[in-house]
Amino acid sequence: MGKKKALIWLILGTVLSIGAGLVTYRTISRAQSITPTVPKTKTTEVLVVVHDIPARAILKEGDVAVEQVPENMVPASAVKSVDEAVGKIARVQLVPGEILVSERLVEPAATGKDVAFTMPEDYVIVALPATDLLSQSNILKPGDKVDILVSVETGSTTAATNMVTLDSLQNMVIQGILASKTLDVKSGAFGGKSTEKKNTAQMPPPDGLLIAVSPQDALVLKYLKDSGGTFDLALRSPTHTKSTETSPVDLEYLSDRYQFELPKQSRPTSNIGGLTQGVQQTPVSGGGQ
Repeated sequence: MGKKKALIWLILGTVLSIGAGLVTYRTISRAQSITPTVPKTKTTEVLVVVHDIPARAILKEGDVAVEQVPENMVPASAVKSVDEAVGKIARVQLVPGEILVSERLVEPAATGKDVAFTMPEDYVIVALPATDLLSQSNILKPGDKVDILVSVETGSTTAATNMVTLDSLQNMVIQGILASKTLDVKSGAFGGKSTEKKNTAQMPPPDGLLIAVSPQDALVLKYLKDSGGTFDLALRSPTHTKSTETSPVDLEYLSDRYQFELPKQSRPTSNIGGLTQGVQQTPVSGGGQ
């Protein structure tokens, strides 16, 4: 009887072992047949820098390339098309492989705080008071070419016979406009600087104009200004780049040109201390203008 029970338990154990093995086999086979699903990462196109680009360099098509990058790696200000980058100026040095962002680029006609990136390296920026009628007409804009005309007294009195008018600097490019006020559309009144674009329609006449000149010409302009000179601007054609030979104009010049005789007491007796007329200038361009 004991042997019979032992045999039954042996048979039962064998059956259970075989069943457990079959279940395990099926489970493993089913697991191996299932291909794991890897979640797909969304990508987007961005511009990537191809090679080293020095600061102040103008970007060309070969400097950048379009690449697919995971969306979660893309900065909010990433540049996404070649057209958005070509022709702009690098604010800092750019290195290969970096995603190009708008904060690292400057428009060629940039004004305000970015004007230093678009001016020639060997020039300085001077601010001229925008008191003449042309400047106050509010038609001048960055990139316009102008001649700087100055009238200054040359003697110890303020008589008209001691005044001379000079075309002091020619073919200068306006780099920026200085304006401390904005026009509020709702009230129609001029106020302080506004950060709300929706309320700002236009700028009132500017306070000053930013112009890039050589350091020596900056001294000339300061001398003329400190001497009480009156400044006016003459707007040039965008295609007019040549300097023009001019002569200082005073009362004696007008007498010779229009053939009228000056009274003896009206003839000028002094000069402007060696200041010359028509300083030869080449166009000042900002970053490829």
